[in-house]
Amino acid sequence: MTDEGPSRPTGGAGTPAAAADEISLFDIWNVLVRRRWVVLTVFVLVTAIAAAVALTRPTTYQLSQTIQVGEVDAGSVFETTGRRADMPVGRQAASEGVNIYLDAPRDAVDLNYFDTPETAATELHNLHIPAARSAFNADEGQEAALTASVSAQAVENTQLIRMTAEVPATRVGAYEELMSHAAERLVAAHEEAEKLTRRRFENAVTEARNAAAAIRDRLAARRSALERVGIQRDLIKARIKDLEQVVERTQSARLKAIEGQPDVAQAMSMLLVANELRQAKGELNALRERLAVELPADKAELENEVASLERRLAVAEGEVEALQAGMAGFKGTRVVTSPQRSGGPTGTPWAVIVALGAILGGVAGVLAAFFAEFVSAARVHRATSA
Repeated sequence: MTDEGPSRPTGGAGTPAAAADEISLFDIWNVLVRRRWVVLTVFVLVTAIAAAVALTRPTTYQLSQTIQVGEVDAGSVFETTGRRADMPVGRQAASEGVNIYLDAPRDAVDLNYFDTPETAATELHNLHIPAARSAFNADEGQEAALTASVSAQAVENTQLIRMTAEVPATRVGAYEELMSHAAERLVAAHEEAEKLTRRRFENAVTEARNAAAAIRDRLAARRSALERVGIQRDLIKARIKDLEQVVERTQSARLKAIEGQPDVAQAMSMLLVANELRQAKGELNALRERLAVELPADKAELENEVASLERRLAVAEGEVEALQAGMAGFKGTRVVTSPQRSGGPTGTPWAVIVALGAILGGVAGVLAAFFAEFVSAARVHRATSA
């Protein structure tokens, strides 16, 4: 028999080959101890770089400024007056040549605010901020040029616009001047629209007052006519009473004349009495018909007209009050707050940057230690193989 010795396993859990490929925590510790200078060097280097970045980066502050876009409390005005918001307004109306006094029917005048905050913010961002920046750079020269971004956004569900900028601490004053100049340009651009809106309000108030006065005059005339109907009724009743007495006397006289022997003169007198009786009865019937039919109809018609005019007058007076309230509540575009600097510098604090650098340095040092160990083992393996 040939003694071949124990065979060498090639795999499987628990076999020497598998055990040789396993790395224990002690092996990792030994590598880190052997390569401690690599770990320490990389750690110190990365931490120093992070500290240098944190300490040498420029200090920046957040600047903000708030502007309120001019507005009218148009909702209450429209609800009360029934006006339509279908005409161009403000500078849009001026640019389109709309004559709101001659061309527009009364119920088509739009008294709503002339610019939405979104439109004004776009105008501020695309027009006034670049113009203010160009003017400042032209005055101060290229070396002092302002390059940081200044943005303008509308605040949701309000009439406010907020300008913001993140600027170096050394240029805070310059950017405050830039933002103030841009805001002033926007306010100046809205002044013409504000004047037009005020004129529209004044015209609408005058028109509403005139309409209410006309309704008030007509109402007074109809009430007077209604009072005259009552007077006519009393007069007709008195006339009817008089005519009834006349008819009664005439009939009595006629009966007496018929009982006697009439001569020619009496016959003529009887004809006159009969004619007078016929006229009295005709007038009496006409007055009774007017008292029973025509006067009640005239009274009902006048009462309905008076009630309708009273309702119209209440609406017209409510329109005047609503327009006056809207005019009193009109607000032009204005600067709410001047540029305000944030309470502290913006960005990540330097201590956090150094701490993150230290963590990254530790991880990088461990990885560098294992890489150095791998390179050393590879060289040994290559030397023994050769």
